Amino acid sequence: DEIALNYNPDATADDGSCNYPVPPEPIVSAPNVFTPNGDSDDTNEEFLLTTENLAELRLIVFNRWGNVVFDVTSSDPDNDNPTWDGKTDQGKEVEEGVYFYKYEGVGLASVIGDPGIEIQGQGFLHLIR
Repeated sequence: DEIALNYNPDATADDGSCNYPVPPEPIVSAPNVFTPNGDSDDTNEEFLLTTENLAELRLIVFNRWGNVVFDVTSSDPDNDNPTWDGKTDQGKEVEEGVYFYKYEGVGLASVIGDPGIEIQGQGFLHLIR
């Protein structure tokens, strides 16, 4: 198989010893505080997950009563990482406080077409204005 790491063009039989590159493990990290207060230096204006090696990422944010206040999926997290600006879908600012977030992701596919591994995680974040 030409995409195998140990491809040998002189081989005459397939002995099943092909080695394929494995995609790197997906990595997700998150801050625990953000401050969407419109300050002049634009620091911490949006909550976003820092990711590596993901093909897809879904971010869901819940309020203290378990209601979804933000839910978006990106099929290109490297160029379109889901970010929450502390507002509802209607553009209304949510209250300061602690929120729960959950993410679901799919890692990069392997070279031979196997789908990426699915990951998930959750945590709490504090919104301060």
